[in-house]
Amino acid sequence: MDIRISAQFGWSEIFGGKFNSQSTCELDLSRQYSLIYADLATPGGTGLDVFSLLNDAFDTQLPTGKILVQDAGFFTFSHFGDGAPPSGTTLLNVFPQTPVPMSVAETTLSMDSTCGFWLTVRLKDIELFDSLIQIGYDTSAGAGDTLSLSALLASGTSAGSAVKQAVYEVALPNFKLFGMFGFENIKVGYQFTTARRLSISGNLTVTVFSNDYAFSGALISDDAKKTVTACLQAAQLDATIPSLFGGAMTGISFSNLVFGAYVQYGDASAQKHFQVQGSVKVGSAQLTGQIYLQNGTPQVASVKVDQTLSIGDLFRQCLGIKQPPTSLIDITFKAGSQLYYCATAGSAPLSLNTFACPASGGTGVVPVAPPASSIPYLPGFNIQAVFDLTLVSTLEVIGNIQIAKDGITASIALTKPIDIYILTIAAPKATSATGGPTLYISTVGDKASMGFAGSLWFMQASFGVDITVAASKNQSGNLQIDGTLTALSDYAPFLPKNTSLGVRYSKDGGFQITHWPNFEYLTKAIDFIKTLQKLSSEGKPGCGQLADFAFNTLLKSSFTISVSFSTQSNGVSLQLDGNYTLLIADTALTAVAIPFPGIVSIPLPNTAKLSELGAYIDKALEQAAESFVQGLLKNSEAIATLIALTAGKAAASYAATLACQHLIEGAAADAVASTAAAALAAAEAAAAGAAGAAAAVAGTVTAVVAILNGTGTGTGTGTGTGTGTGTGTQSAPTHPAVNINNTVVTLTWGGGQGNSGYHAQLLDSAAKVLLDQPGLAIEARQTTFEFASSWPTGTYKAQVQGTNASSASAWVEAPFQRLPTPADLAAHPDDSLTPPNTGVTLSWTAVQNALSYVLSSTHAGSTWTPDQTLQPTTPGQAPPTRCNVLFDTVAPAGDFSFTLVAHGNSATVPSLPTEALVLTRLGTPENLQATSTGVTATLRWQPVTGASGYQALITDADSALQVSLLNASTQGDNLIALLTLKGAPGKSLVYQLAVQALPVAGQSNVIAGAPSNAVNVTITAFSSAADMAKALIAEAVEGGRCGQLLLDAFPNLSLDTLASAMAQAGYAAADTSKGLLSAWPDTPPAALAAALTQAYPDPVQIARDMRRQGAPGADCAQALIKAYPVLTAKEMASAMAQAGYLADDTSSGLKAAFPALSPLEMSVALVSAYH
Repeated sequence: MDIRISAQFGWSEIFGGKFNSQSTCELDLSRQYSLIYADLATPGGTGLDVFSLLNDAFDTQLPTGKILVQDAGFFTFSHFGDGAPPSGTTLLNVFPQTPVPMSVAETTLSMDSTCGFWLTVRLKDIELFDSLIQIGYDTSAGAGDTLSLSALLASGTSAGSAVKQAVYEVALPNFKLFGMFGFENIKVGYQFTTARRLSISGNLTVTVFSNDYAFSGALISDDAKKTVTACLQAAQLDATIPSLFGGAMTGISFSNLVFGAYVQYGDASAQKHFQVQGSVKVGSAQLTGQIYLQNGTPQVASVKVDQTLSIGDLFRQCLGIKQPPTSLIDITFKAGSQLYYCATAGSAPLSLNTFACPASGGTGVVPVAPPASSIPYLPGFNIQAVFDLTLVSTLEVIGNIQIAKDGITASIALTKPIDIYILTIAAPKATSATGGPTLYISTVGDKASMGFAGSLWFMQASFGVDITVAASKNQSGNLQIDGTLTALSDYAPFLPKNTSLGVRYSKDGGFQITHWPNFEYLTKAIDFIKTLQKLSSEGKPGCGQLADFAFNTLLKSSFTISVSFSTQSNGVSLQLDGNYTLLIADTALTAVAIPFPGIVSIPLPNTAKLSELGAYIDKALEQAAESFVQGLLKNSEAIATLIALTAGKAAASYAATLACQHLIEGAAADAVASTAAAALAAAEAAAAGAAGAAAAVAGTVTAVVAILNGTGTGTGTGTGTGTGTGTGTQSAPTHPAVNINNTVVTLTWGGGQGNSGYHAQLLDSAAKVLLDQPGLAIEARQTTFEFASSWPTGTYKAQVQGTNASSASAWVEAPFQRLPTPADLAAHPDDSLTPPNTGVTLSWTAVQNALSYVLSSTHAGSTWTPDQTLQPTTPGQAPPTRCNVLFDTVAPAGDFSFTLVAHGNSATVPSLPTEALVLTRLGTPENLQATSTGVTATLRWQPVTGASGYQALITDADSALQVSLLNASTQGDNLIALLTLKGAPGKSLVYQLAVQALPVAGQSNVIAGAPSNAVNVTITAFSSAADMAKALIAEAVEGGRCGQLLLDAFPNLSLDTLASAMAQAGYAAADTSKGLLSAWPDTPPAALAAALTQAYPDPVQIARDMRRQGAPGADCAQALIKAYPVLTAKEMASAMAQAGYLADDTSSGLKAAFPALSPLEMSVALVSAYH
């Protein structure tokens, strides 16, 4: 029999709260069920401000005026009969004519010690739900207009708090979301505490590239912001988008998919933005990509680079080319770059409003930022590149690179000119050295090319306004530029118009200018006479002084100069070489031009102008004046003619002074004295401008040369100056000396008297002639010997004698030695370096008389690094006997050979090289992979032959490089190691990890290998051990490992707290026991049992908790057997009976927990529990 009692009240008091409005109340009874119903709405009303009523009744302090409902009220549906009601019995099953809204009644089950609250709203009347009209939904009766939401109020709390905090829900039929996407299993959720927010959860279907993808989660409708937003996780976690735009975005695929929506409503500027986000792996970089949809169709796919990405990875993955062209520099794209494909039909760039979702979507997750304007997307496959190019300085390049099937192309206008010391590459067709050139790159076609197009400015002068400068990677891996400079004007006498020069620059090769033609330059930059006076004044005292040179103004100097440039750490220098001629009356004072004493160099500021080149040359020559004059003093012919023709009557005296000071040879002084009269006459003729002055000067030069070569005029056999003829007395060469450059021994000497030629030899310490050079010409004053590299350490000598027909003078000699080979070359670990760099310190025994050492190195039979010269840091000190050798990250693996040679002064031959010292560098770990759980990363890699250990190199955005030794174990063909990282609880942090192979400690001849390619791993530090344990059990991590991981992450855990955390996560007691013993292997049995007892309540308590939650018997039994794997059927039946489960429910539970239980065994268990 069914009974209904109803009444209307002008006011009512419900749960202690007074409602000052008319209400309708009913009591319905049917079989063993009751329904108590209180409707708060006024019949025929235009809308009820339910928040205002609740505030008056319960002081809930909800915002009024936000919700006007059509109907609302309290109800409780109870079962008061014996036993539990049949499973699944709803309010609508028992009371089909219930006044409770249909959508509420068909989902409401019987209540225990609580009640429900419902409200019905009309969408078009409620501002908050206005966004649902944007969404829309259909019913069998037509377009949906109302929603009835309900919630079961929490028992044990005040009525006001229960109503305020409850989540009101309703299910909707399937519909098209925004008219584009299928939306199923829809549930709307609403809370009074967030009065202007609505949650709509369900399963969304999105079609991307002709494939359907399902996403689940909740959209959030926010009336305050007028937005509908969502980040929905893919329903299938392993779903991928393997190909984009029909394969046009080659090599790119998306995984870990998330659907994002950001929809604005409420005004004319309302917009809808949709995207599919995912993880994209390019090379070793794990990146995030977005596919932006317009009208449901993919328009742009963008992969944002938030870490470094090499162009090699791009070639391998997107072009299928294992290695980029060898001439192309190793471009590394920086954070801020974007790899994208734009499917726009036009040629104009496309700009989108974009946003981003967290890496993992889900219920309640919303975009992290509002829409923002994107970069301009160009049609096709491109990369918006941000990378550095390093020449003298580093410049950041930002621009677009197009990617095609057969290569890449780019034309990027730089904002600033490129300054390479005194060379500037500026904008094309520039009228001044301003603006940036255009960087072009192309790997399409037969040959890759790269360079800069623009105007060239050399020493601030224009050398072309539309010029291309090639850029390539040299053998050292550095960026090298090569170009041609063409003089557009005449820069006489230095550079004629239309002359073409070669220009090259690289970090290791420096700045070079080639093909600069030699030029004649007449200058008074060097005052030879004044400099000669200065050197004499600083020489040996008591020999006299050089006071006045009567004819010094007659002296002119003409230079033939070759120009080059050298690069130092602080800039570029102008280098001059060539020869010069001294003239009086336009007649040369020497038979041949005099070579420069060496390279003359002067630093050039980057602001130097070509119009100032003469001034810089003059200054360089002026600064080198002493070197020129010192070289002149060694040239007897030149110095003798200079003194004879400029010193006037004092010539013989000045020559004697210089000879006394050992600045010139005695033969030169003799020649000046012998020609003094003729020279004075020639100088006076030149000063007077006489017609025969040139011939007189030439005659003096000839006379000086003749005397220096040993011929003269005289009577008899003497050396007088009579009018007869004869031969001078023969004498040995003077001042023999050696000058050694590596293995070339140069012997120099002064001419003796009466010789017509010379004979030179090189002998060892036993006086054995090793090299013999007879018949040297009379003009010779030097000769060279090639010292054989195999000749041993010891004393040697070079000797020379004068010859005349069959007669010869005495030998004069210059001794020298070959230095001993350095001993005990050995390597020692260098602990001063910061990983990943590594290296050794080489040491050896000092060699007596060594001034420097040269270290050479090879790898795989080829030179590894240029020879290194080791010199003392302070002049006069001994050279070092130690040096450091760096193996950086680009140094290859394998054997390196080192040899050392000792070098001395110019009178010694370098030593034989040492026996090679071989150092072996370990290889690089390959195929590094990393996963994480909490703050623990698991690393896997292939082992390195010869390695005895490994270390992890750890970096993140907020800290410096960290190094951690790894305890690796073998797993199949790989090694595996755990690494605990640091992180703030509840926050994700991305670490970049690499692994480096290590030798045995103290093993100096084996070097640590280069680090592996870095991988990214994201850790999330859990706020509690229980949260981490829940994550581990979800990943099926066994109990023993779980215990160790928890203790690593939370070192302050105790037996009790670790057991409690694993129990809360759902680990069985047996698994928790393994976890405790893994963390503390020596735990006594009694302590272990006490911890487990505290963490796992008895089965009866668990069964009571399960029944209180409404769990059926089968679910309760499965929970019991999981917590207590050794529980028997009788023990389980007893626990469920004590918890209040009926015998039928307990029977179902036993069947679920013990499928093989016989009927007899089940009967015995039930009888023992329900006797």
